[in-house]
Amino acid sequence: MIGIGSMEWIKLAIYYASYLYFIAAPLALWLVVRRRGLARYAWAGFATVITLLAYARFVEPRILLTAEHEVVLNRCFERAGTVRIAVFSDTHNGLFGNAMPIARIAAAVNAARPDMVLVPGDYIYFLHPDRFYKTFAAFADIKAPIYAVLGNHDLGLPGPDLSAPLNATLPVLGVRLIDNQPLRLS
Repeated sequence: MIGIGSMEWIKLAIYYASYLYFIAAPLALWLVVRRRGLARYAWAGFATVITLLAYARFVEPRILLTAEHEVVLNRCFERAGTVRIAVFSDTHNGLFGNAMPIARIAAAVNAARPDMVLVPGDYIYFLHPDRFYKTFAAFADIKAPIYAVLGNHDLGLPGPDLSAPLNATLPVLGVRLIDNQPLRLS
């Protein structure tokens, strides 16, 4: 982590405070059983709300969904054919420890057997440049060519602008960064 401000400290505090769920949920359930009347319903509501928040914090970020869509692109290509494209973005590695590991994404991409991979950015969220290579090393395992752009978090909105170290690291791992330039794919 680098250059984190007061807002990021608040986010980190909330992130780590979420572990209190594992104390609060059993306590709330015990109170649901022990109380009567309106108090019982209030504690049941509290248990439901914190369980939904816990799902959003602990379960949902670890789910890697894939979907296939068929798109017809008339008059976009000189010759007819089929192209399989994998797209993923917003890994936000850095400040929080629950970011989807790139190795897991790379395995899913390789399983889909795409002809190319497009990555529309937001690789980092307050990740120190010293950790870039290790964090993104699994990009080198992707078998299809990877074309990417940087996202707002990579450019310092919010946080520091880390586009220069990303521009240095990602190409070493086989990621071709496209920066406001036309690209002809063959």
